[in-house]
Amino acid sequence: MQTLKITILAGQTVDGKTQYTFSSSQEYIVLGRDPKRCDIVFVQDLLDTGLGNEHLGLRRSLGKYQLDINTANVVFVAGEAAFEGQEIAADTELQLGELVRVRVVNIDERPRTSGARLPQQGHQVRHNRRALRWVALALLLAASALGYLVYKNQGLERVVAEAMNGHDVVPQNVIEQVTRSVYQVMVHDASGSEVPTGTAWTGPGGAVLTNAHVAERFGKLEKGQQLVIRSSVPPWTTHVVTRVRLHPGYRRFSEMFDTYLPAWGDRRQAEKVRMLSAADVALMEVTDSDALGPPLVLASRETMASLGAGEAIAYVGYPSEGLIPGALKQPVPASHKAAVVRVTDFFMIPREDGNNRLVHHSLPAIGGASGSPIVNTRGEVVAVLSAGQFVPIKRAGQTIRLQNPANINFAQRGDFLYDLLAGDSDVRLAYYEQQWQQALAGFRSEYEVGLAKELETIRASYGLTSDPEHRKLEGVISTPDKRLKRLADQRTVHLDKPGVHLLFVKPVKPADLDIYRLQKEKIVDKDESKSNFAVIRYESLGATDIDLLIGAVTRNLKATVPYELHIYSWYGDIDNFTTHRLLDRAKRTLKIDAAPETVMRDADGLLDRYQEKFKLYMAGYDVDQAKPGYYLFAAQPVEPGDIDLALLDGDKVVASDKKADQSATVVQHTTKPGERTRVM
Repeated sequence: MQTLKITILAGQTVDGKTQYTFSSSQEYIVLGRDPKRCDIVFVQDLLDTGLGNEHLGLRRSLGKYQLDINTANVVFVAGEAAFEGQEIAADTELQLGELVRVRVVNIDERPRTSGARLPQQGHQVRHNRRALRWVALALLLAASALGYLVYKNQGLERVVAEAMNGHDVVPQNVIEQVTRSVYQVMVHDASGSEVPTGTAWTGPGGAVLTNAHVAERFGKLEKGQQLVIRSSVPPWTTHVVTRVRLHPGYRRFSEMFDTYLPAWGDRRQAEKVRMLSAADVALMEVTDSDALGPPLVLASRETMASLGAGEAIAYVGYPSEGLIPGALKQPVPASHKAAVVRVTDFFMIPREDGNNRLVHHSLPAIGGASGSPIVNTRGEVVAVLSAGQFVPIKRAGQTIRLQNPANINFAQRGDFLYDLLAGDSDVRLAYYEQQWQQALAGFRSEYEVGLAKELETIRASYGLTSDPEHRKLEGVISTPDKRLKRLADQRTVHLDKPGVHLLFVKPVKPADLDIYRLQKEKIVDKDESKSNFAVIRYESLGATDIDLLIGAVTRNLKATVPYELHIYSWYGDIDNFTTHRLLDRAKRTLKIDAAPETVMRDADGLLDRYQEKFKLYMAGYDVDQAKPGYYLFAAQPVEPGDIDLALLDGDKVVASDKKADQSATVVQHTTKPGERTRVM
């Protein structure tokens, strides 16, 4: 009589039992989570521990039991990695996944022969081959684990836990099938020189598919250049790209993003939101299309929508950036296997409606891999590799992109390919635009954040409590300016009352704009910060006209750049406004919160002495400083004009403000009482 006794040491079964006995008449016993196919059924909660549906089979052979292993699942025998066909001892412990442990005892009470037994040759050879194959796999896993230890500097427990996740692995035969359909994209010139730019592949109906940012190189070819694709299998056929069709959502998403310029944070600490391109896919038409490799199969829309974290994926492509150059005439693609990390929309937000078309993955991604097909374990294309995350390093005057150690890169979910192949991408675009617009509404625009910050600053500086009056002017930058050596638009703006004004210029479409204030055709104030808007302040003493120059940073001197000029004005007593601003500036400079003891004001000053040496009209005052402390000297004209201020010790200038402005300020620190200062 022979029986097999299995005791559950760890892990919960559906029926709650901990011991099972099977007679020798049952030739095959299955352990796992599938209640219809397993003899010992574990609860579904053990899925997260790497326990498979049909995790392990025990096959009876000549009174012994051998392991029948699902290669996607992890099995250990007495703490060692198991292999297919392994014959287990009469009393042994098995581990299934990360948690489940069972003890297997083979009780054989039949009479036994004495002496050694010769092995059956066929069975022994078959067993050895299986053992060798699985030993090789175990060695490969050990090497991978060692690499993981070196790279991540984590403990052995972390490596084992990763190995026990229970996820499938894309089979090697799938990789080999995909390889025949993958092409290297290159720019070929008349001299025969070739530069790799990306990856493309044969899709349904013989279409050649890739990223939009790879295909758009076609429209930037110079005279004598061609965009070509080359096969990775003999005879390494080269096809010339004759036409490309980009998904319309690729450029539309960029337009919407750049127009809105979303930003995180509040008025004081705003950070621009970084986004990846959406709908970054394209279709290319090529010569001799009948000779293309077999088309890859797209996963169903339902399969793509269910794509989630942990799912096994792989890609085949041509990464080239920073690598030792390969043989472009006989290109050899690289393949990598990894998993999906997470899925979100293009604003890094997970959507509940399933429209998460940005796939985050752990496949390596550098220049040249763009456009590579990402496949699942069945060889179906689920996404197109489109971007990587890098750490820029400057070395010897050049910027080198290093792979981000988080190893999270990006791909476009394959839905966008269906749009191109069906020819209804323009129809679908309206649907995408609605989603993108809703997502953008959840952010503040860079213009809104920037303007709010400027308005808050000017209110605090001048002590303003009321809302400003606002008006908007429009213009177009299209004329080359000799002073700026780029395109600009010169215009005059009328201010009809005394007050404080904020001039805020922004482009209608994304562009780097600058603003300048002119006085007698000379630039006296400016904002040249690298941003999508520019701003300056102005204090008017009465009705006046100011000359402005709006410049655009562009190399295309034939371009036209429309813009909006927004003017925010607080009207009122400019003396009070200016006094508050000057005191605010002095206190912030000196880091003093207290109010000044005395404000000295001379309303009868007259610049009545002309100095030939300086070509200026000047006036002088002797000011007695009765107490030690900080003294703020400020001057402004009664009528519009540029004014300077200087403090003298004898004939020596000890401090001055010569900025081209309608006010001048100097702060002096006096340490002795009764000092006298000459103010010019």
